[in-house]
Amino acid sequence: MHKNHLPVAAALEELRAVLRRGAVDVLCVLHLEDAFRLPRDAWEPGGVPDEIRCLLRSLSSLCKVAVVSDRDRGTLARALDFSGLVTVGSGGLEIAGPDGLYFEHADARVALPELAAVGEEVEATLGHLEPVTISRRKYAVELIHRNATVVERRAIRESIDSIVAAHDRLIVVKRGALRVIRPDVAWDCGMAVRWVLRALDDARDSVLPIYVGRRAESIRAVRNTGIGIAIGRLTGGVKPRFRFNRFGDTRRFLLSLGSMLEEADREGRETG
Repeated sequence: MHKNHLPVAAALEELRAVLRRGAVDVLCVLHLEDAFRLPRDAWEPGGVPDEIRCLLRSLSSLCKVAVVSDRDRGTLARALDFSGLVTVGSGGLEIAGPDGLYFEHADARVALPELAAVGEEVEATLGHLEPVTISRRKYAVELIHRNATVVERRAIRESIDSIVAAHDRLIVVKRGALRVIRPDVAWDCGMAVRWVLRALDDARDSVLPIYVGRRAESIRAVRNTGIGIAIGRLTGGVKPRFRFNRFGDTRRFLLSLGSMLEEADREGRETG
């Protein structure tokens, strides 16, 4: 076996050993953009690539699947375009799934009128600038200024900070040339993953969560009860069980996971 495939093989071997020990319900939690290395906004508005959508559809027929995205949950659900999934949108602020499963962060919902007002103000103040791209989501206003000059960047950032300063329920998240205005709530993807786990399994002893992504808080959420797989390097001192570094590792892992679950189901029917 090629050495670059070893992390995938090691993760599958551990999973195979867990399945051999007894019946468990696998919950595969995939952070869409991270797990499949999709560039930001690559799947909008045309939808998720067919290969990924077909892979998720096939896997969801064999185990529980939750797909996480920073995009709005409704946008995510429409892009995937099939039922049976748990969809986790806006970094965990809204969750929906089969059998009436639903969550919306109450404090984030209260902040929506302020977010709408700020979105209008940001567009009126900065929307005419050529280096600026503004996207308004349900729970976020995103502004990118990659091609701005140093002077323009300073003015843009000062304008955003000034606008948001008047709204106690909102916060600015800064990521390089990206500014994200969102509700200021104590909630993250890891908390959303824990909520899904509790909702799907009150006993919390028969569901085996497998997380694939780059969010340290989500790795922590499954560390004691499941398998955390990081895409690339993580910050914050979190050590995942496994790390996938090569493009295509996630696809290889999920295809093999599907085959493994089919085999386990077939063996269960033969011995049942």
